[in-house]
Amino acid sequence: MDNFSVIYKQNIHKIMVLTILLVMASMIAIVPQATISCNHKERSNMWEKAWEQYNATVKNIEFGFLDPSTDLNGNGIPDFDEAKAIMDLYQVKPDELTDEDFENLEYAKTLCDNLNNYCGYTIGFWKNHIIIEWPTGGTLTAAFEDLPIGTGNDFDYNDWIVDINTEALYTKCKCHSNCDCHPGCCKCGPKLMAIKFVFVPEARGAGYNHLWGFSIPANTFPGNGHYIITFYDENGTPTAVEDGEFIASVDNNFTVIEWTKDALPPNEGEIFTNTVQEDSYVKTKIIVKLVIMFDNPVEFDLNDYDPYSAGNVHAEELFFNPYLHVCCFSNTKHYTVDKGDLRVITVPVDWLWPREIVPIWDAYDDVTCVDGLPEYAENWWENYNIDLVYIKP
Repeated sequence: MDNFSVIYKQNIHKIMVLTILLVMASMIAIVPQATISCNHKERSNMWEKAWEQYNATVKNIEFGFLDPSTDLNGNGIPDFDEAKAIMDLYQVKPDELTDEDFENLEYAKTLCDNLNNYCGYTIGFWKNHIIIEWPTGGTLTAAFEDLPIGTGNDFDYNDWIVDINTEALYTKCKCHSNCDCHPGCCKCGPKLMAIKFVFVPEARGAGYNHLWGFSIPANTFPGNGHYIITFYDENGTPTAVEDGEFIASVDNNFTVIEWTKDALPPNEGEIFTNTVQEDSYVKTKIIVKLVIMFDNPVEFDLNDYDPYSAGNVHAEELFFNPYLHVCCFSNTKHYTVDKGDLRVITVPVDWLWPREIVPIWDAYDDVTCVDGLPEYAENWWENYNIDLVYIKP
């Protein structure tokens, strides 16, 4: 046996041990690098994941699928309030998440994930549904005159003004090769699952008091469901909640503002609210949200109801009736201004209304006065006299 073979045989166990140590060292060097990479990716995505869950929870609350007071943790604090307090701190993504940031966001994500699973409307649901604003921009303004025609109307249309913000929840259209498609959708969708209205009083230039209501005529929607109407104070805090069945075959009438003077009381020493430019602006004391959820998705096309149409100046062709019930205590006469009445106009924008006792034909160039009554050109709301409309501060 040569010297090399002897040396090799004597040291073979040392060579094997050294080889094992080298392999172990390489594994030790690789594992931490992989872990660091994974942690970095997980940290980087946590902000997006938390916001994805949180936004789904917000939608569930907005559409009435989830009670915002739900406390799955059982700690006496609504889970959504806990999540919101955290997410308010992370409106902007940090350049790098600290351990504390990561833990906060992970906790908020878990809270919202649990809430979404609890109500049954998860991220997967929201990826297959779409929210449509109606009209474009989401705001329709309803404005009223409250005197009987021929009894001193000033036609400033600011006796009562309310914004109606509408969002509809649709299933996403899923086209297949056997669909007879047409522009915008197809036979297999989309279908309406829920619709939400938010009512925000804007101005009250009236001496009378009123009840303001909102009704949906029978057979407007081809399916039953249930509704939730929530009343909020000026700070957005819920003050009352009502719910009930929505029966499509009958008129569904909702009292939104029981007394308009409660929603927009004038400042001390003043008569009107938000119609005199020199007076102090009053923020509404009442905001109301109405959500209708259908038992099964229904076929309903908002495009069939064009608020920009010349035939809808007085809400004639809308799918709902915004009405004003006038309470005239001086002569005990009570009467209602309904859709189609000359004394109501609906404007498909967040509208600038005429100032107190300024006729609408003076404030707007494309409205004319014919025999003492207003007549409206197409898109009449686009051209106004800035000195004669009320500008919110």
